Amino acid sequence: MLRQTKPMVPPGPPGEPFIGNARAFVLDPLDYLRRCAQTYGDILQIHLGTTAIYMLSHPDYIEHVLLTHQKHYTKSRFTQRRKSLFGNGLIFSEGDFWLRQRRLMQPSFHHRNIERYSEAMVELTQRLTADWQDGEKLNMHDEMMQLSLGIVVKTLFDTDNAGDTRAIGQVLDVLIDQVSAAAVRPLQFPDWFPTAGNRRYNAALARLNTIIANIIHEHRQRGTASNDLLATLLQAQDEDGQRMSDKQIRDEVVNLYIAGHETVALALAFTWYLLAEHPDVEAQLHTELERVLRGRAPTIADLPNLPYTEQIVVEALRLYPPVWGIFRDCAQADEIAGYPIAPKTVVLLSPWVIQRDARFYEEPEIFRPERWHHAAKPPTRFAYFPFGGGQRLCIGNNFALVEARLALATLAQQWHFTLATTDPLELVPSITMRPKHGIWLIANKRR
Repeated sequence: MLRQTKPMVPPGPPGEPFIGNARAFVLDPLDYLRRCAQTYGDILQIHLGTTAIYMLSHPDYIEHVLLTHQKHYTKSRFTQRRKSLFGNGLIFSEGDFWLRQRRLMQPSFHHRNIERYSEAMVELTQRLTADWQDGEKLNMHDEMMQLSLGIVVKTLFDTDNAGDTRAIGQVLDVLIDQVSAAAVRPLQFPDWFPTAGNRRYNAALARLNTIIANIIHEHRQRGTASNDLLATLLQAQDEDGQRMSDKQIRDEVVNLYIAGHETVALALAFTWYLLAEHPDVEAQLHTELERVLRGRAPTIADLPNLPYTEQIVVEALRLYPPVWGIFRDCAQADEIAGYPIAPKTVVLLSPWVIQRDARFYEEPEIFRPERWHHAAKPPTRFAYFPFGGGQRLCIGNNFALVEARLALATLAQQWHFTLATTDPLELVPSITMRPKHGIWLIANKRR
């Protein structure tokens, strides 16, 4: 009788009984994943409890999952736990429904609409600094969160009312904090289980739903044309003339909130941190801004003439991608690098790991914006994917890049920043990659 051979599985680190590699992973996830990739190669297996995760660390494998074989993979059950918050919006929806929503929402992010929003981006950035003092110590993570929230509220709802922004900010802070804390807990509880954290989460979620429902109702009652994203969503209809329900609009609004608020704020905060660490890069930035803008506020029309500003943002996203890991579940049997991928297998694609790989970037730990000069050799495809890739490339990636460049150009003309502490930057990876203790810088008024 022929002996059946055991299916091949990728190599990986040894684990502990019952918990697998969870202890080492929870202690320092980002460093652990990089060390595992360096030790075990481009496809490896780790266990979080009883769940096996295949981490893929080569651009070809990223392309396989996100592009060429994307129909084999769905959003992971790890992220599905927060459907109470995200609903069935673009982040979590699948199949034909996702495609319909994507088509309905795509016009909202057309260049002409982003151009219209760009004026608010600059204006709100200028307002942010009204109370800053020369020599003041600032937590730039908090400052950029405040800025990006104001921009999202203005462009999404056409309001810059401080009360609306403050109320939304308060509930979002609670929700994101609870999601972030839960993501690294060894023991997970469903949302209905009455832990203290779940009670805070559910109360904040109810408050957010009430705020959004009221704003949707006000927009419907207004009955006049508006330039905000919500008005565009309310008017959007597919080829059959169907429009989104209030529930679906609520879900898409929350998705745009979280994606547009948290990720851009983090990108900007890490950018300021890197500039404070590298005054030579900051000096080149100021030279470009002075040459092109000559002291006036930037506009979206200036961005093609600010290539170094763009290179700084792109390089910051390489070193500190706000979304550090993308999880997918295998939906139908597949094979990568000779290893069978069984249905329900979780795969992990980490921009944090790949974008710091010396095979694709010379001196990958070094902040070097000029590596993105148009004449420089581009990295291998999918060696850079801070916004994901393939069909599910982030719908707001252009919006985010315009916002980040305009905010950077606006602030850098008036301020430069120095490090307030020599302590190393500690990172907390959950849904996004956050600075554990903030990013503390000294704001210095430019003369």
